[in-house]
Amino acid sequence: MEDLHHTAIHEAGHAVASIRLFPNGHGDTLTIQLDPDAGTTGHFRAEDVSFAEISVPEEEAETRFLNHAVYCCAGYGAVLAATQDIRSAETGCEPDFEESGRFLDEGKAKAAELMSRPENVQAVKYLADELLSFGALDWEQVVVAVSVPDGEATEQEYRDFLSIRKIMAS
Repeated sequence: MEDLHHTAIHEAGHAVASIRLFPNGHGDTLTIQLDPDAGTTGHFRAEDVSFAEISVPEEEAETRFLNHAVYCCAGYGAVLAATQDIRSAETGCEPDFEESGRFLDEGKAKAAELMSRPENVQAVKYLADELLSFGALDWEQVVVAVSVPDGEATEQEYRDFLSIRKIMAS
């Protein structure tokens, strides 16, 4: 169960960072599962609107690539904020670190700072708990769930949102 909780925090970190860094972006489904053959796995991929194929000034491109590296390292940052254990935080991060490219060191440092902010610690914890409860959350549910610890919605409003979605799906 510890691996599942670790993975939930890691994936929630990516989702929260996506909301914070790319407010006009869109994310994929946030998932977590315990696969007897593969171990604990999770998934979240942001549709990073900052990487649209457009020409931008070099200094803006640098900021966009750094933000992407911070997003890639946010799972690491979230686990680090939760456990204060670098070894634990780095577990399973190899693909994220590789995607960070030349911004890895700065991305890790900025992700650790971003994810240690109290509002993000609360958002990650809330989202990880929801992920452990549901197993998968679509982007809309992720955004609404994060709005609860952010103080933009109440717990009751979130539960009403879930009830309405369930009725609409029937």
